[in-house]
Amino acid sequence: LKRDTIETVTPVKECEVADLTVPDNSTVVYEGFVTHNTLGYAVLYGAGANRVQESLAKEGFYHTLSECKVFLEEFFKQLPKVETFIKETHAKVLNPGYISTVMGRKRFFDLPPKYQTRNYMMETEKAYREATNFCFQGANADATKKAMVIIDEAFRKYPEPVRPVLLLTVHDE
Repeated sequence: LKRDTIETVTPVKECEVADLTVPDNSTVVYEGFVTHNTLGYAVLYGAGANRVQESLAKEGFYHTLSECKVFLEEFFKQLPKVETFIKETHAKVLNPGYISTVMGRKRFFDLPPKYQTRNYMMETEKAYREATNFCFQGANADATKKAMVIIDEAFRKYPEPVRPVLLLTVHDE
């Protein structure tokens, strides 16, 4: 078994949801065990202890199911605004039935009426994951588009022979 442990525990600072951007190689410490930001992504996409255990194992970190339950409890105890954000986002999927980005773009969710389909819970859970993803990916896309407009406006100030041209953008960048 591969398990990273450390001698001293550095607590995770409380932060706003907007402060969640972390480098890919960063670590978060819980109860003496080091786990990569895989835990953060798993939480945002609605993973329970089983899925957290699987996700960490894919990264080479093997923890028991009870340890993963503690990770989730500690995560939400140290970052309560994340749990609030997730619950509020999920509630919006059901009522009013859509999520908006910070710039007002909407993603609608057309769920069947409860009890009219066998797959209601599965479809609802999928909508929850998509809604949480849309909040982050949609905000990123909005910011990228806004930046492209600002850059294009700045480029137009250059004289014609040396005017730079914005060719393309890369998804998620």
